[in-house]
Amino acid sequence: MALRDPRVKGRIEGKEYEVKEHTRKAGGDKEILVDVYIRIKEPKKTIIATVDVVKQEVIGINETSSWISIPER
Repeated sequence: MALRDPRVKGRIEGKEYEVKEHTRKAGGDKEILVDVYIRIKEPKKTIIATVDVVKQEVIGINETSSWISIPER
């Protein structure tokens, strides 16, 4: 889902990348969020797209200027 979001697609288009996910609860029983870590190989950076699983939409995008560690499950 995150990779189909137009805001994410524009940032990764034509670049080599790898994807990892980290699931977390946001509070309440129905709020489940997935942080999708997209590590772009060149230039080295990480895009984190937060997906609301219930609403089936990307609710936030953050970008770093380097690779960051992905939290353990």
